Amino acid sequence: EAAAKYQPKAGAMSLGRQVINELLLTRSVESFDLYLLQLLRLIFSVRTDLVIEEEKLRDEVTKTKFKDADEYFLHLAERKLNQLAYKPLSELRAYFRISTGVELFERETDYEAVVLATQLRNLIAHNDCRINELFLKRVDVVRDKPALNLGERYAITDWLFRRLVGVLDHVVFTADERAAQICNIPTMNRITS
Repeated sequence: EAAAKYQPKAGAMSLGRQVINELLLTRSVESFDLYLLQLLRLIFSVRTDLVIEEEKLRDEVTKTKFKDADEYFLHLAERKLNQLAYKPLSELRAYFRISTGVELFERETDYEAVVLATQLRNLIAHNDCRINELFLKRVDVVRDKPALNLGERYAITDWLFRRLVGVLDHVVFTADERAAQICNIPTMNRITS
């Protein structure tokens, strides 16, 4: 009976389709995360104060190791990006809003969908897409989710995959437009730039 929860349910989609959707969703979330870091890098290039003010008190000794101010700034910016890359989405969202005035998410449902996509990516990468307590804790903010049982594989249906990727795309395009306007940076959208 314990092994039964690891077997596909009657009428469930094929294991092959599940794996394909897992791979595609993982890649989409990783591209989304990369976009956010690229956007921050671009913002830091015009808003150097976001990097320098926070870092200069902690890093005066290291400054002497660099040949010029530009190299030192790049070091600080990369370190700041690395710190932000490991923050939860809620903290990254707050950082964008407070530091730059850019709201990443137009609607709370967009935020919830990105939380779900991100946590599904983590579940895929670290637990074979099987629901665990950490996943349940982290998706607690998501209101629109199916009943979840520990140990079961989270079904990433074609519909769910398309929905989550659609939201990721929407967030990228709308955040890009807002960041371009608010921070006076070029848009990264290859279609409209």
